[in-house]
Amino acid sequence: MPSAPPPAELLANLAGALTSLDLRWYVFGAQAALLWGRPRLTTDVDVTVQLGRVAPARLVVALDTHGFAPRLPLTDAFVSQTRVLPLGHERSGLALDIVLAGPGLEELFLSRAIHVDVAGVDIPPRSSRADPRTSKTCEASWPSVVIACA
Repeated sequence: MPSAPPPAELLANLAGALTSLDLRWYVFGAQAALLWGRPRLTTDVDVTVQLGRVAPARLVVALDTHGFAPRLPLTDAFVSQTRVLPLGHERSGLALDIVLAGPGLEELFLSRAIHVDVAGVDIPPRSSRADPRTSKTCEASWPSVVIACA
């Protein structure tokens, strides 16, 4: 059986870490565009995470147990100023940039995320659809990045 492509492997490990903390999140950027059938060249994965009451340090520990490591020192000052966690995924070699969600627009995107299956993992990419709460079921598959909605 062939192994999962690197983005799918990264997303599977990320989903495990975020699910362990019961966090809401979505994929944005080029990987999300790929899920909707819009090819873009990329070498990283961009994700927004709503921490709620979870401290960023606790998230970093959970990510570490799922194969992610900081690409630079994640000091409290850096994280509070940038609201970004630049990480690397050891198994796939891909970069992961986690944006810590704030109030307003990112909360709206979280409420509109449509979950899709990527190599057997439930992934919420950000949607630009006007009404994402339709009765349609969408599935995506790697590496062809085909999305079928019924």
